[in-house]
Amino acid sequence: LSIRDSLTGLYNRRYLDGQLAQTYLESQVNRETFTVLISDIDNFKKVNDTFSHSVGDEVLKIVGKIFADNIWGGDVVARYGGEEFVAVFRNTSLDKALTVAEKLRQKVESYPWHEIHPKLSITISIGLCADLSLGNHEKMVAVADDNLYLAKRHGKNQVRA
Repeated sequence: LSIRDSLTGLYNRRYLDGQLAQTYLESQVNRETFTVLISDIDNFKKVNDTFSHSVGDEVLKIVGKIFADNIWGGDVVARYGGEEFVAVFRNTSLDKALTVAEKLRQKVESYPWHEIHPKLSITISIGLCADLSLGNHEKMVAVADDNLYLAKRHGKNQVRA
């Protein structure tokens, strides 16, 4: 089975799940921290409905490339599903991950989307979690997801931890 998403070229969810489990275990053994980031393209359904699915696919490819270009070599970024992307920042504190998350948010917002369509504008919302005391990586992803939805409920186009 492939470990890459066919549209974006990023890792897929199956690969990500294995990396999250391994990273959590290693962090426990080595007493190192790591941070999970989950992001969602704001109003993505509207992009597909208004501009077409081919424009939506182009948006996914570009957001994926922005993530890939701005994630450190030892870290993992994957398309989690639909318009969601997840990054695993190994041996990275929440503060450092917040800095990267804000950079990603700004790069997506400032991308020249008008070159694809004059009325196209794209933003992302991001949630983070670095709480290793939760007991497993699934709970960390769930907390990051809760933080993502907190960002969405408070106006979108922001980072929450």
